[in-house]
Amino acid sequence: MSLMLKLRLLSACSLIVFISSCARRNEDLKMIELTMNSSVDSFQDSIFFSRIEDIEFSDDEFYYLDGKTGLIGIFSYDLIFKRLMQTVGPGPEEVNAAGNFTLSNGSIYIFDNGSGSVKEYTTQDSRFNQAYKLPAIGISTDFSVFGNSLYISDFRSEKPLLSYSMDNGELKRFGLGRKWSNKSFDVERHILSDINDNLIVAYQSDSPTIELYSKTGQLMQSLDLSYLEIFKNSLVKYKEQVLPQRNTSMIIIRDVQLVGDNLYALITSHNVEGNVSFNKILKCSISDSEIKPILIYQLNLTGYYLSFSVGKNKLVAFNYSTQSIEQFSLNN
Repeated sequence: MSLMLKLRLLSACSLIVFISSCARRNEDLKMIELTMNSSVDSFQDSIFFSRIEDIEFSDDEFYYLDGKTGLIGIFSYDLIFKRLMQTVGPGPEEVNAAGNFTLSNGSIYIFDNGSGSVKEYTTQDSRFNQAYKLPAIGISTDFSVFGNSLYISDFRSEKPLLSYSMDNGELKRFGLGRKWSNKSFDVERHILSDINDNLIVAYQSDSPTIELYSKTGQLMQSLDLSYLEIFKNSLVKYKEQVLPQRNTSMIIIRDVQLVGDNLYALITSHNVEGNVSFNKILKCSISDSEIKPILIYQLNLTGYYLSFSVGKNKLVAFNYSTQSIEQFSLNN
């Protein structure tokens, strides 16, 4: 076979692979419309919801952070209130201004923007264990505890991901910085650790990207989700019509949850007037080296959802429009 013929065959094969890849990327994802089973707008006639910033599931219980009171509460699988966690205040064992929290190995870790530290409590009896002082950063996104380290987003740094050793306080920065074409600052990220000892990093706003890192900080995959239909139209309209007139960012991935080898991402989009135009949850499969979108859940079209969690084939989400926690069944 001549060299020219080999080159032609190689070119043809490459074109087939490219076309096949584009076809897969442009394929519409299956969408499932969720039906609400039940909802609550208060607990025990005295605990009302204002702005629930985060919800996490562990050991058949849901933990939630109320952004207004700064308190973390716990409710059952059936939306029945059980107890409140930590106390709020300026003391060394109290939380002054909770930004977010995560659960790991029988402990709850709360990021306290007031003291610039992560404070650890036992989940069983709310006993204070330790505070971990961090550099001057403020966060509201998901962070992670893996092994003896905290992984947190610091969007003001050229290396936007931060690992903090809870053993010796050692700090390491890693990750890819990204800036808007017409802005001068980077975007915040959600950070989760998976069952394969990897880190999942989801960009919060304007750059719908999910990255997969090894626990040593090596980037293994960067997936730009802007090719998906749920992002295309809203991104074009927002960046061309809304963003030039406003000095704010559009939150795209508002909350994320990792359940086994599946990643769930709550996506909100805005129309030209700046109002919420849809609420969807993107489900992706996660492996050692690949993130793959597989389907979309549609939430209430008239709601505005700030946070959610998944447990035992149930999804609970906070609807800011109605100030209520809603429960849905997941059958897929």
